[in-house]
Amino acid sequence: MTTQRQDYRPWPLTKIEQRPHEPWVSSSGKFDGLTTNKAAFQSFTVPPRLAPEPRKYLRSVAKFEGVSTHAADYKAWQIAPFIVHQTNQRHIYEEDRDFKSTTAATYVGHQPPREPIKVQTYERPPPLKLESVTTNREAFQKWPMPPKLISPKNHLAASSGPFYGLTTYNDTFTPKSIERKVKVRSHYAMKPTKFDATSTHRADYTGEPCASPKVLDFRPRARYIPTEDDRDFLTTTKAQHDEKPLPLCKVAELMKGKEAELRKDGHMYLKVANA
Repeated sequence: MTTQRQDYRPWPLTKIEQRPHEPWVSSSGKFDGLTTNKAAFQSFTVPPRLAPEPRKYLRSVAKFEGVSTHAADYKAWQIAPFIVHQTNQRHIYEEDRDFKSTTAATYVGHQPPREPIKVQTYERPPPLKLESVTTNREAFQKWPMPPKLISPKNHLAASSGPFYGLTTYNDTFTPKSIERKVKVRSHYAMKPTKFDATSTHRADYTGEPCASPKVLDFRPRARYIPTEDDRDFLTTTKAQHDEKPLPLCKVAELMKGKEAELRKDGHMYLKVANA
């Protein structure tokens, strides 16, 4: 017996016995009593809805000789007829004035000098043979690479002799039989006696009043209307957090002797000449 089999032995298992279920006994005969729901139920009479009788319309037999409010307020307007006038044709006249406009008088046409387009020429190498070695071939030479060492693989040779013992898996494996258990569902058996007391659910239950339903609110909302900033003071944030000049710009030393200016942010900028 191996050490593993001696140290790890199977534990003794206890068999779980199931409690026998009570058989269902059906009640024989007709049920003449009252259930809990039927005993607690009370019917209330609802009065019919009060619907007033519609009034009868009495039409007058006399003829109406006046003018109704609708006809007096909504009268037809006197609209003038839409007359389409014939448009005058446009006549183009020749220019016969003896002066020039402001644009033509101040405009000066400049003729920039145009350089002739140079045709790009390609220099072809001479048809002579190069007898020397180029720089590329001289600097990039093929290195001598040693041959790759390939070690032979070890091949597994199976033993030709018979195996007389037991493997580790066959030695430690123990087959066990499992008993299949079928679960039987229990059936509810109703008692034939009448329940005259109050149930726990009804005694502990307290009806809470329902919350009032949500009503839509159509009140006008005060919305924010942005306006232009016309105040004559600065806010605390803008007064404290503003651009502050630096003690010294790194480019200031390089800009010595040149036309440059120092701005509020502490940097040197070249002066741009006005065109």
